[in-house]
Amino acid sequence: MEKPKEKLKKILMIAGVTGAVYAGCKYLLPLVIPFFAAYGTAVLLEPSARWIQKKLSIKTGGKTWKIPIEAIGGAELAAVLLALGAGIYFGGCRLIQQAKLLADTLPQLIRQFDMWLTGYCRSAEEIFHLKSGYVVCLMQDMLRELGSTIKTAAMPYLMVNSVSVFQWIVGGMVILLVLFLATVLTLGKLEAIRRFEKRSLFREEFAVIHEKFGIFGRTYLKVQAVVLLLTVAICMAGLWAIKNPYYILLGIGIGLLDALPLFGTGTVLVPWALVELLAGRGGRAAALIGIYVFCYILRQVLETRMMAKGMGLSALETLISLYAGLELFGVWGVVLGPAALMMSKALLEILETAPARKK
Repeated sequence: MEKPKEKLKKILMIAGVTGAVYAGCKYLLPLVIPFFAAYGTAVLLEPSARWIQKKLSIKTGGKTWKIPIEAIGGAELAAVLLALGAGIYFGGCRLIQQAKLLADTLPQLIRQFDMWLTGYCRSAEEIFHLKSGYVVCLMQDMLRELGSTIKTAAMPYLMVNSVSVFQWIVGGMVILLVLFLATVLTLGKLEAIRRFEKRSLFREEFAVIHEKFGIFGRTYLKVQAVVLLLTVAICMAGLWAIKNPYYILLGIGIGLLDALPLFGTGTVLVPWALVELLAGRGGRAAALIGIYVFCYILRQVLETRMMAKGMGLSALETLISLYAGLELFGVWGVVLGPAALMMSKALLEILETAPARKK
């Protein structure tokens, strides 16, 4: 039976570790996350960069000339970023084409909505024995007033948020530049970093942290890849079923949007379903809502079960960490919650086994 002092010590240890991990995620992580991401990117690029460096090395006069690994890694990272940029550019062009197509059909949609609404207003006039045109005129006045109110409220909002969007774009470009430079510089210092960790007083702690972060990173990427592929497949199949001619492009686009923490399939499918409903195509609207619900349930179930299995957490622990992460860190809590729980358990394990290691 444990003594009261040992229980109190364990409670304080758990509280201290939990508080330290929370404070680190909340206040320290935003400052260092580009450099953590750079370290992880450098580790991923290192094998291919070493292989290219070896293949391109030249021996002359008893000396071996090698291209600096930083230059090779920078070129690889630049190629990846260019490929991503090209994909975003061409995807954006297709999205603009779709927007132009929607703009061309918008007058027809407005006419269909007007006919639908006028029909219901006429029916209401007949049911309640009102003067012909009374409900129609009333609805026109209400829509005109609603449009005026939205216009008045939207202008200040657009002015303020246009500045925020510009600041966000500039900030994103700065972070991307810092990430690129930090990755290149870290790639050349990986061996020195590893030697420092091996000689450090906290080498065991570094080893555990590396292991846990490695497990989390591999599990998270695997889960997101599986969910992304299944979401794209479901969206493509659903859009093909309703005979949408752009089911491949839209399926891929919606799937990629769902992978972003701030968005989801509902960002596209719910407004689209509303437009279809207003146009009188209830079947298509129901199909789009069905695709959204199916993708949402799929993500929640797979994310919880696969993350739990890959990280060695129970399904309940994963669910609790996801909920707590969302409450504490917002949308990024989906990532930070399970990572913080893994880190807390790892640190507690280190602290609890420290006396045994000293003996």
